[in-house]
Amino acid sequence: MEHLLNNWNKSNFSLENKLILAVANRDVDALNAGAKELLKSRGIISGDEYKIGDDSYMRGDRIVVIITETGQFGHSHSKNHFKSYFLDS
Repeated sequence: MEHLLNNWNKSNFSLENKLILAVANRDVDALNAGAKELLKSRGIISGDEYKIGDDSYMRGDRIVVIITETGQFGHSHSKNHFKSYFLDS
């Protein structure tokens, strides 16, 4: 996991074009915590931390929302849409 985070951190892509995916919740939590520490150390996220439930957010944090649409009229397919937001303040 450390290797993945280091590659993500060293990537030449802009932050808006970087994404780390994981399946298991424990891996998601560990990757989020590691990425957050790297972003703090680089000054990309900063300021006060705001807690919402078990999660905390800072200025510069990226929040990804997944919107799932289920099939209509008896169709069994579903479609996911991803929306990404960066916190300004």
